[in-house]
Amino acid sequence: MAGCGHGCTHEHDEHAHEVVLVIVGKIGAPYGVHGWQHIQSFTSPVENILNYPIWYVEHQGEWLGLSLVEGRPHGQGIVAKLSAIDSPESAALFTNGMIAVQREALQELPHDEFYWTDLEGLAVHNTQGENFGHIQYLYENADTDVMVVKDQDKERHIPFLMNDTVVKVDLAQKQVTVDWEAEL
Repeated sequence: MAGCGHGCTHEHDEHAHEVVLVIVGKIGAPYGVHGWQHIQSFTSPVENILNYPIWYVEHQGEWLGLSLVEGRPHGQGIVAKLSAIDSPESAALFTNGMIAVQREALQELPHDEFYWTDLEGLAVHNTQGENFGHIQYLYENADTDVMVVKDQDKERHIPFLMNDTVVKVDLAQKQVTVDWEAEL
C-alpha cells in the first residue's frame, strides 16, 4: 500500500473506461533462471494474491496487465511467474514495482469486514461526536489492524476492532465511529 496508495485509478482503454486498481503487493528480486520473482503480498493470507489471474504491474510509471502464469508459497513468502517475463534480466526490470488488481476482482466481504483501501480517507469521530480527523492508512500489529487517524494537530493509532473500538463504519457517509476517548 504504497505508490499511489492502496487504491488508485487508471484509465484502461480508448473508451476512457475507468478501472480502479487496488495495490495488493510488491515485486521483489528475481528468483531462478526462468523469470520467476519473489513477491511481497499485502493480502491476508499472503497466498491470496495468487487468486488473481491478471496483475497490473507498475513499470516506468505505467501499469502493465500481466497474466499470472504460476505462483506458489516459498519459505515465508511467495514466488511467481508472470507472462512475458522469461529471464532473470527481464524479471530484474520489475523489481520494486507495485502489484495491483482491478477493484472489481476483489471478492465480496461480509457486512462487518472491510478492505483497507475502502477505509483510507474516511472521517473518524468518537461516540461523543469529537472529530479525530481522517484515516491515513492501516497496519497490522500483533494480529490487530490499527488505523492511523490524523487531523491538523494530532496522529492517533486506534485498533480496528469491530463491535469494540469501532462502533460503526458507514461507507456511504464516509465515516467511522469509534469508542475512543480524546486525549487531553
